[in-house]
Amino acid sequence: MNKVELSIILPTYNAEKYVARSIDSVINQTFSSWELIIIDDGSHDNTLEILNRYSSIDSRIMAIHVQEHSGVSAARNIGLAKAQGQYVAFIDSDDWCEKEMFYELISSAKENNADIAQCSFVIDYENNTHKNYVNKSDLVFNSRDTILEAFMLDRITTSVWNKVFRKETIENIHFNESIKLYEDELFVNAVSSISNKVICINKIMYHYVQRADSAMNSLYNRNHLVIFDVLHEEMLACGNNEYLKELVCIKKARLGLFHFRKAIHFKLSNDDINIIKNNILEVRHIVLKSKNTSMYLKIKVLAISCFPGLYEKLCA
Repeated sequence: MNKVELSIILPTYNAEKYVARSIDSVINQTFSSWELIIIDDGSHDNTLEILNRYSSIDSRIMAIHVQEHSGVSAARNIGLAKAQGQYVAFIDSDDWCEKEMFYELISSAKENNADIAQCSFVIDYENNTHKNYVNKSDLVFNSRDTILEAFMLDRITTSVWNKVFRKETIENIHFNESIKLYEDELFVNAVSSISNKVICINKIMYHYVQRADSAMNSLYNRNHLVIFDVLHEEMLACGNNEYLKELVCIKKARLGLFHFRKAIHFKLSNDDINIIKNNILEVRHIVLKSKNTSMYLKIKVLAISCFPGLYEKLCA
């Protein structure tokens, strides 16, 4: 295979119903200098047969079969080890891309010498409704502090699938195989913390399909508490920048309150609920003094700090 500009990594697991649409959206790209590395992560359905059929008709497609199911992070790491492109992208097996997505992202990354190029996206729900996630305009972040600030404020999203990454930048970064949730956020934080320039294109070019049985949409359990480990890594990435640390504290309070409600609703153990509560209490003084968050968040943090029993009853 000739040297390619872009390696696209696609992990699959029991995806026979929808993986063809994902692959077709890559084949139909206006940008043609790509390789598609598909990792079948121990599927028990006809996914591998579909992948082999595609790889037999297009030499740019490589199908890799893993005997034992190990999870999306392990599958992506296999893809990273095989990637030959100057840039790397990730897509999920139930999602699809607009035909100009990779042309626009690669062009923007090259023209601006960016480590990451990101596009806007839309969530497609199973009931045929949609929700757009767009910035107000194209955005450029050209220092590590402004990049991390944009990440903390969700202008640079925590997902990997609406981006291309410069391969040289991510050479020593891998997905954490010990966690099953928030692995994208951990990866993007690690890349953002060493990037010098990020471009965000204000154009919807990725379709994220929200299925009822997806990992993030499944019944809530204590596995979600790994978010606090992820936030710890984000705090470390801030170094000595007190403003960025404050943004992480605000994010921890906001997410902590969300997870507290979920934990009460799904009847997690008192130990798990206390873990969430303690993470909120750790940052309450910073949040209450901050000029960078809303009074609404401050009131909720104050409520759970002063009246935890009453707040718990209100969440039930």
